[in-house]
Amino acid sequence: MTTEPAAQPDKPADTQRKPTRRARGYAVATASLVVLAIATLAWWTPQPSAGTVDITDFTAGTWQDRWVCGQAGSFVQTPGGLRTLSPGASTVIFRSRLAAPVSIDYQAEMEAGAFPGDLSLIWSEREGVDREPWNLRDGSRRVILVQHAAFENTHSTLRDDGGQVVLARDNRRLQSGRTYSMRVELQRDAITAFIDGEVVLHSELAVPLTSGYVALYGHFPGKIFRSARITRLGPATEPPLSAGDALLRAGHYDDAAEAYGAAAELQPGTPVAELARYRKGYAEHLAGSKQQARRAWAALRDPELLTRVEILQLDDLVYTGSRDRAYARFAELWPTASPANHRVLVQRWQDWIRAAITDPAFGDDQLGTLLAVRSRHFPDDAVSGEATAAALLSMRRYDAVLSGFASYSQQRYMALLALGRGDEVLAGDWALSWQRAHTRFVTGDMEAVVKDPYSAPVQVAMALCKLDRAHEAIPLTPDRHPGLLHAGRAQELLADARLPPDCIGQALIALGRGGELLDTASAEMRASAAYGTALRLAGRIDDAERQHGGPLPGLRLIAALEGGSREAVANALGALRRTHQPLIHTEIGADNWFSFAVVDAYAAWILDGDVRGAASLLREKGALLRHDVARRPTLVGAVIAGDADLGSLAGLPFRSEADAWTAVATALRSELAGDLTTAAAAYARFSALPMHRRLLADNLPNAEVERFVAWRQRRLAATRAPVTPP
Repeated sequence: MTTEPAAQPDKPADTQRKPTRRARGYAVATASLVVLAIATLAWWTPQPSAGTVDITDFTAGTWQDRWVCGQAGSFVQTPGGLRTLSPGASTVIFRSRLAAPVSIDYQAEMEAGAFPGDLSLIWSEREGVDREPWNLRDGSRRVILVQHAAFENTHSTLRDDGGQVVLARDNRRLQSGRTYSMRVELQRDAITAFIDGEVVLHSELAVPLTSGYVALYGHFPGKIFRSARITRLGPATEPPLSAGDALLRAGHYDDAAEAYGAAAELQPGTPVAELARYRKGYAEHLAGSKQQARRAWAALRDPELLTRVEILQLDDLVYTGSRDRAYARFAELWPTASPANHRVLVQRWQDWIRAAITDPAFGDDQLGTLLAVRSRHFPDDAVSGEATAAALLSMRRYDAVLSGFASYSQQRYMALLALGRGDEVLAGDWALSWQRAHTRFVTGDMEAVVKDPYSAPVQVAMALCKLDRAHEAIPLTPDRHPGLLHAGRAQELLADARLPPDCIGQALIALGRGGELLDTASAEMRASAAYGTALRLAGRIDDAERQHGGPLPGLRLIAALEGGSREAVANALGALRRTHQPLIHTEIGADNWFSFAVVDAYAAWILDGDVRGAASLLREKGALLRHDVARRPTLVGAVIAGDADLGSLAGLPFRSEADAWTAVATALRSELAGDLTTAAAAYARFSALPMHRRLLADNLPNAEVERFVAWRQRRLAATRAPVTPP
């Protein structure tokens, strides 16, 4: 079930005289025929009566007449069937639009020795998928995923809203080298998925299916689809609520309400009329016409639908702030609700969790209350576990995620990274390939990213750039980014009209044209990381914080050091330290670790003059971040503290950054030792490096380093005197 819009003011009542109830019914019915004629073009395709629609043998060459590949070259036909070739998603789509109810039976297997991944099915209600198969999942219309061996064979899952809403989950894993018989029944109001005749996934749908395209979906090479059979499960005649359903899914809520009202008028006293009245009220509810919805629902007699109405009305309480009343009513509804309405209640709860995570108006106390609702009523429900773990993550309760929800790999991985335990992600056999790839970037294992056959091309390209092999990265991506950037050929990137705004901004900064970026940036560009970096480099901290959406305490500390006020330095240092208490490792990245690990120690030395204390702080921060930010804090801090020689920086995981960090570490080490001549020369060496050798924050300069070095150069050039506390 999707999240309904926030409550809106009801529409003003119609003051004109209305026709009789029966006359209105027939008038609306006539109008609905016109609406239906339009809607049918995109939403309902007449098909043969109940029975077989198509049988396809993917081992034979005739399948191309009825199916189309979503991506050219993603499949190869073999004697055993269609075999996936793509390192990512591969889809093969039935060319004809289908109307629910329909079933799809297909035989599939994960080839022995192949990397595990989906043997799944997609239902897309987008128009024209047969002509534009690459847009199967573009999100403009409903997309439902029925996934087996999902997320690298960790579970089966049924998801609505393009994957955002979990409807059902089963933690089974499939065996490689074994052919499975899959069946998916797409009823108008429910979906059921079977494996070898056993029900694995099932859920009723709050919003019915209309018509759409089906696709078989495999992930990673070596997924084989042998055959498929498509069967209509109902009559060829159009169901009475089809027009309303189609309009509802398209977001035409007022028209949908009219169509449902016509259906109810034409079949009084029938279950169809009851359902039509319920959906009429639902459409009006979505349109913000709450009083009209209540009038439609007042005529209901079906207890199941009446309960469904009460569940929908809980949203009004939750989103208008009467949450305690909503949760109390939830507790009253739960004991007597049917299994179907239990599932609807859980879906509403998941939507409230998602809203609470993203809306600061809820707060951690409300998240805690919502988690208590689950603990009381459905503590062992697998479908809601993912949302529960996400809520715990947002509350920074990482240990609770690891102790209670370790089977949810995404949340487990995020919790471990937040705790600075990326090494455990790499050591476990549960992590997904992309999670491992990202963790390797965090911990600095670039060679493994390059060698992993399941790393995405853009990941390999970035790893090669950081390994100082940018020339090898250039041919790996269609726009040749970031290879050209790190190879010092940013000008060539600007000639590519396809380049996204953030990449254009990166190129301009690498060419020393950050001021031009600030002067000419579009609205889309102003939201990019590159634009934020340009603001920081220009010293526009207030603007940078507004663009960032929060404080930048590292830049504030550097500005305080530059300003020369001892009190300001002490205050800014305190603010920086409070920002990272408790330490959340995922909040320390390539763009801010320098202030956390190095400028902190430098500022402490400025304030108290204790060189040993500064060295101790460098060691402490390096130990804390030993599995973070590609080990830069550990290695750079050890050199500045005098625990390692300068040559050790040649072994940085990000070798392309070695010259820059060697210059910075030499300068700071020399300052602590009182050798200002060497320090000044080292700072100058850093500034003399071309910008593409100073991309220390992924594809951008580190603004903290740039601002700090520029200040120290000015100060040393002006005074050439020992550094003293201001």
